[in-house]
Amino acid sequence: MTVKECYDKINGDYDEIVSRLGNEERVVRFSKKFFITGDIEGLEKSIDDNDGNNSFEYAHRLKGNSLNIGFSHFSKTVESLVEPLRCREIKDPGAINVLFSVVKEEYINMKEVFDQLD
Repeated sequence: MTVKECYDKINGDYDEIVSRLGNEERVVRFSKKFFITGDIEGLEKSIDDNDGNNSFEYAHRLKGNSLNIGFSHFSKTVESLVEPLRCREIKDPGAINVLFSVVKEEYINMKEVFDQLD
């Protein structure tokens, strides 16, 4: 699978990211780096620990990093989790867990797509 096909499959901003980073090689390097940061695992653990402050930090970082690498659809998905955590408390654990499950599922699907890069 090509880089463009990967971005198309995840509804990413391929043309914008290639333009910003200058070439596909850099896009590949940064997109692969996105999946090894440990942010999704940190977010999951902080939610499990009912740690609103760290949950917000991880979610906000995931949102920003995904936007920076052109994963615009995923960034919007993560934003739905960032906003209820903005107060840095987990006021409704059930709702946060539902939102996180959507984020995690999309993250896993994106990773599987990028694992198919030629």
